[in-house]
Amino acid sequence: MIYCAAMTSGSILRCVLFVAALLAASVAHGQTAARYEAMFVDGRRLEGDKVSGWGEHPASPRLGDAALFDAKRPLRWLRDRSLKAWSSDRYDSYIEFVGGDRLVGRIEGAGAGDGLYIPAHLLVKPAAPLHQQVQGSPARVRILPGRIQRVVFRPILNRRLHPGMLYYLDGRKVGFVDLRWKDQSVVLLLKNGTREIEMPEIAEVHLPPIDPWAAYYQELATLSPACRSRMERIETIDGLIATTSSLRLAVLPYATDTGQERAAAHVERLDRHIAGLERQRESNQQKFEQARAKYQQQLSESKNQGKTHALKRRFEQETRRWEGFLRSLELARSRRAATNVADGNVGTWRHILQPVWSLDPLWVPFDGIRMRWSFAPEQVPLCRVRPAATLSPPFLAEYTNRGWAGGPLHSGGQSYAWGFAVHAYSELRFPLPQCATAFRGSIGLDSIVGPDGCARARVYVGSTRGKCAYESPLLIGSKKTVDSGRVALKLPSDGPRLLVLQADPVDRGSPSGADPLNIRDKLDWLDPRLELDTARLREQVRRQVGPLIGASPEWTLRLDRRGVYTWTSHFDDKSPPGKRRFWTMLQVGAQPLSLLREMTIAPADKWLVVHLGLPGGENPRSDTVTLRVGERKVRARKVPIRQSWQDHPAPLVFPLAQYQGKKVTLELTQGPGGKPLHWQSVSILTIPPAAYRLVDIIEFVGKGDMKVPYGLGQALQSKRITKTEKLAALEINQFGGIVNFRPSLTAEVQQDSLVNVLVGRDWTGGDKTFIKTHPAFKKMPSLKTLLVTPESGISDGAIAKLHAEMPKLTISRIIRRVSSLDGGRYVPVTWRNGFRGKVVILWIDPKGKLQFSSTPHLEPGRELRRSAYIGVRYEAHYARDDYAKARDYFFTQPLSSFAVADGAVWEIKP
Repeated sequence: MIYCAAMTSGSILRCVLFVAALLAASVAHGQTAARYEAMFVDGRRLEGDKVSGWGEHPASPRLGDAALFDAKRPLRWLRDRSLKAWSSDRYDSYIEFVGGDRLVGRIEGAGAGDGLYIPAHLLVKPAAPLHQQVQGSPARVRILPGRIQRVVFRPILNRRLHPGMLYYLDGRKVGFVDLRWKDQSVVLLLKNGTREIEMPEIAEVHLPPIDPWAAYYQELATLSPACRSRMERIETIDGLIATTSSLRLAVLPYATDTGQERAAAHVERLDRHIAGLERQRESNQQKFEQARAKYQQQLSESKNQGKTHALKRRFEQETRRWEGFLRSLELARSRRAATNVADGNVGTWRHILQPVWSLDPLWVPFDGIRMRWSFAPEQVPLCRVRPAATLSPPFLAEYTNRGWAGGPLHSGGQSYAWGFAVHAYSELRFPLPQCATAFRGSIGLDSIVGPDGCARARVYVGSTRGKCAYESPLLIGSKKTVDSGRVALKLPSDGPRLLVLQADPVDRGSPSGADPLNIRDKLDWLDPRLELDTARLREQVRRQVGPLIGASPEWTLRLDRRGVYTWTSHFDDKSPPGKRRFWTMLQVGAQPLSLLREMTIAPADKWLVVHLGLPGGENPRSDTVTLRVGERKVRARKVPIRQSWQDHPAPLVFPLAQYQGKKVTLELTQGPGGKPLHWQSVSILTIPPAAYRLVDIIEFVGKGDMKVPYGLGQALQSKRITKTEKLAALEINQFGGIVNFRPSLTAEVQQDSLVNVLVGRDWTGGDKTFIKTHPAFKKMPSLKTLLVTPESGISDGAIAKLHAEMPKLTISRIIRRVSSLDGGRYVPVTWRNGFRGKVVILWIDPKGKLQFSSTPHLEPGRELRRSAYIGVRYEAHYARDDYAKARDYFFTQPLSSFAVADGAVWEIKP
């Protein structure tokens, strides 16, 4: 920060007092009554009270009758005037990111990641919910720390950014070189050692400087790899500022699967209400007409003035009653006309977006978004870049994205979305990338100065010593603004690459009557943006794409310039709510994509593993990606079938053992014409991945397509359980026993042991197969509990015989529901009530308890489509008015039971 020292102490005091009086006396500029205001890239403005079409598929948002998404005239910004901006005066903790994003919330810990799908991250509890509010959705957001610019734990002072500085609550501060996050503390790397500081002691921590343009290229590599997808930035009333792109932005008409059902029920109630009012209309109108006729007759017959006034009051009361009825009818009709069940409305829409700094998609209510920007990757809003240096009068620092009156930037009778409010004399100096070509923006005096004040704006490149690239006319008063047009930027071959925005109070040559103290010379840089050369920008972004496809720096990415590579996005809505995210998909056109690495295969390097994602979530085919070692093509192992509880598809696995000790060139290739792929990771392992360890043991018994439950599947993947134990467990599973069912009634199920078996309704063969499998039970030394239900058909004698052979095994007969599986994908299902009466739907939780489902009641003949986890079990019971709690149904016989499978239909019928 560089301060201007041109003013005397006396003039400074007069300036401060005058400015304080001016701000206190100012009133907010007038705004129209329209709720929404939009501006397009061609400069056209639009206002209106109604936004529609965002819940349509595909989304076709409109302001009034005008389209907001038009390729020929893209939207620049949209503001909801009815919503107020968040202020740090609320004393919320918050995190700022390079580029201007912000997350309001509290850091609650740090996660190490799994080294494959999840990198190291911070766990943040947002001040306002940002998750899909259904069961299973985590309330915390996982944040990548590499883009954090500042963390404010206690917003005590409005400090300027000082990179590499930590401020204690007691006012002390310490500079540092680097920082490492721990669960409840930070470890600072100092010039002469390290220091660990507990988070409750910290007021703010400002991270070491981050190159804003390198960060921008990395951001584009994730959000707009081909630099064709428009960037989208939203700001909410809760303080969230998040930048994403059209690739990682989805809009749902409802927040949950049951939202549309509730909307449909609301419409049904409205229709019934309107029908009832329509039935009443004729009789109410007839009563009103009779009252009017009676009033007119009595009025003509009455000669008593007091009685006449009483008659008039009674008739006015009847008139008000009739008019109130008509208003109720019209209100109900207007509400019904405005309700579109399929597309939702402003109050139900949810924007799902995933900025580059978040591992989780953020679920943002539309009616909480006060501002959104939209810009092409090569047209960067300048406020995304923090000034490298500023020059301004004491006590009058610049404001970013707000005017001097505290609201939006406003000049020339119009408001703007972003920019800088400065007081002349001032300079803002921004670092320029090598691909910068031009500056654009508007300039005007802030509306707070009214007809007073004068200033001139100039744009320089490098420094203010040479000729300016642009000079505005003399600006007098806030009535008019000027457009800079396209200001070409010629970057110097040597010296600083800086863009300098100068506000000059024009002390010499100013018009007569100008304020000698420059108190009113408040200039606004309005919607300033930097234009980048598209070809050079794409080249910079291309260099950042390697990490996007999960390859380590040792791999070289080859994207042929003649090829056509199509980047798309897929929102993974089949995973459980807490694991849903956006995938960036790459489809190869004319030329292949290749990853190359030269290395010596070590003795421990046995498998090359490539994790991929497809839009449908299915396992990839073994030839989806090919591998060449030198000139030789290596065939991938056969991809195993996918178990219902497996969250992720199986990776591709290529054997490398035959090349151990040799120096080779590895080349992975995604060929033209295939499906879009999401590259997740490329790694070399000593042992095959879990999905392959599982199929190896299953294929050993000749049942390669066998489906196993979650608990058993986890144990079969374990390296600590012997092959003999695994084969014994598989034998019991083949006859319908549930090995390692979850949860255990006696202990938690461990992945590396076989602790319990449930022999229940799925058991086949009764006593005969039970006795036949006694040796299998005995081959499982970690087995502690065996539970037998009456549906199994197992006799007391067969149980006694096993107990005599295994006296330490706890065997219990129980009447027990089969618990829902803990784990699995989210899939669509259909329920139909074929009974004449209303049924209540309950689900069996993983502990075997009954719980009301999210849609507990199903009317006769009603069909319901929804999504649920594979392996979750439901029961349907006749609904009873005297049962208020789910556990009241525990001892009643269910009408029907259902276990969720992909696309399954539950026919609840006699």
